[in-house]
Amino acid sequence: MFAWVVKHLHFLSKLPLLAHFYNSLLLLQSFVFRRDKFEWICKVEERIQQMEGVSLSLHSYGGLQFNIGGKELGHMHGNALLDVYVGVRHRDYCMANFACAQHHVLEHSGAWVSLWMNEERDFQFAVALLEFVYQQHQK
Repeated sequence: MFAWVVKHLHFLSKLPLLAHFYNSLLLLQSFVFRRDKFEWICKVEERIQQMEGVSLSLHSYGGLQFNIGGKELGHMHGNALLDVYVGVRHRDYCMANFACAQHHVLEHSGAWVSLWMNEERDFQFAVALLEFVYQQHQK
């Protein structure tokens, strides 16, 4: 459903707050039907807040955005989809080591990856991926 909405109704993201409303519905769906996903989302948020210099904001297409030094580190949608900017240089490494794939929309950007958290193992990869990207920003 999410992929269909992104592909066919992307133009609606230009309407103020509609993306945030849709993301809230995704988060509610995770809470009701997949409590494990909801808990992983909360744990990722807690972990990212422990990283020095990282701030949180609303992402323009819905979800929670992670920022460092005024730049977007990544964002998470309410369906436990994590999108992270890894840069072209690190994309292949991240895809091989953190079970992520090319970005679900920007697949040809070469700099973004997506990770769907569907099981505990994916949650562990998500945390490791964010920690890796955070360390790259510290260099």
